[in-house]
Amino acid sequence: MRTAKDLTRDELVMIVTTLQQALYLDFDADVTKVWIPDKQWDGADICEQLAAELARFDLAPDVVTSFSSEAP
Repeated sequence: MRTAKDLTRDELVMIVTTLQQALYLDFDADVTKVWIPDKQWDGADICEQLAAELARFDLAPDVVTSFSSEAP
């Protein structure tokens, strides 16, 4: 499992962009993409989407490991 400090700037930008879109981007009645500051989230769905994005960059653990509090 990688940590945030292992990522390139481009990878960080891609992750933050995807998370931002997952949390706040939606479609209006005309099926136009719009930013919605108070978008309603389904807890399980949003967690699954965010976990998938972290896994895509090898940021999700695949086995139980000890936590290191080492600062990034």
